[in-house]
Amino acid sequence: MKKTNSISNIIKSISFVLLAVTVLASCKKSSTSGSGKLSLQFNAANSGVVKTANTSDLKTFGAAVSTNTVPTGITWTSGYVYVSEIDFKATKDNATEIKYKSEGSRKVDLFNVNASAGDFTIPSGVYSKIKLELEIGAPQGAKDPGVYLSGTYGTTPIVFADDESGDQFEVEVEGRNFTFDSTKDYNSLINLHLNLLLNGVSNADLDAATKTNGTIVLNSKSNVAIYQKAKQNLKKLSDSDFKEKD
Repeated sequence: MKKTNSISNIIKSISFVLLAVTVLASCKKSSTSGSGKLSLQFNAANSGVVKTANTSDLKTFGAAVSTNTVPTGITWTSGYVYVSEIDFKATKDNATEIKYKSEGSRKVDLFNVNASAGDFTIPSGVYSKIKLELEIGAPQGAKDPGVYLSGTYGTTPIVFADDESGDQFEVEVEGRNFTFDSTKDYNSLINLHLNLLLNGVSNADLDAATKTNGTIVLNSKSNVAIYQKAKQNLKKLSDSDFKEKD
């Protein structure tokens, strides 16, 4: 029977600057190397779209989110985030400090359960403390938003785009007492609960929203009040699963 370890996801701050990304180089696993591979992935959870993935053995942990008003009738069908930096810090066997850092740029499809935000090798052992930080942000000079979502509100197309230059937010994951086996690989799945993106926005607000060529566009120039609420909600809608790969 597989062991499933769980990492609670804490979103610390949201100072939205979307910077340039590197992803940690992928390392080929060897059963004699004394290291296992940890892969980072995003998941568009509660988007209204059913994705094909075996998640029956995942256990999710995260801070409870109190909802105010969540509009009905929204289905998000596509989207991405740019991962600009990954920091991994851990204490192994209560003594050895291990650190990894990646800088660069990777565009991650939120609706592709196999899309990787990065992976790296973890020496085998018992980790008393693990801290993982991901910076989300578009590369400097990029025309793309750092976070982009597209879907429908009823029959009306709707788009969210964090298009403000220099914006960034940080996702932080912490955990304790995890055992890494050198013969196994692991996944850290970061869930974005998109049903909470428009928490605090009513159906009446969306019904009254300005449309651009028939589409409700939420960005720094269109429907700004709704956009700002959604932008602030990005720090509240995540948690993380940690599991051994199949």
